[in-house]
Amino acid sequence: MSTSSLAQKFGSRAVIGEYAGAETVLRFASVDEELNLLRRGCGIFDLGWRGKLVVSGEDRVRWLNGMVSNNTRDLPQD
Repeated sequence: MSTSSLAQKFGSRAVIGEYAGAETVLRFASVDEELNLLRRGCGIFDLGWRGKLVVSGEDRVRWLNGMVSNNTRDLPQD
């Protein structure tokens, strides 16, 4: 089982558990406390357990642009 980056960084201050086959942060505090913090500030959701896709080749930009609803052609390439 893999461990998400968020779980590695905040593991000592969080409740860690399994989600979608990865060890990740399940919660930092009680539900009420987290909701209060979210209403007053900001929140995070760990998506580190998700897979990543690498697209290569000359037609990658056109293909990706056709796969998503937003225009990705005008984004800077890394």
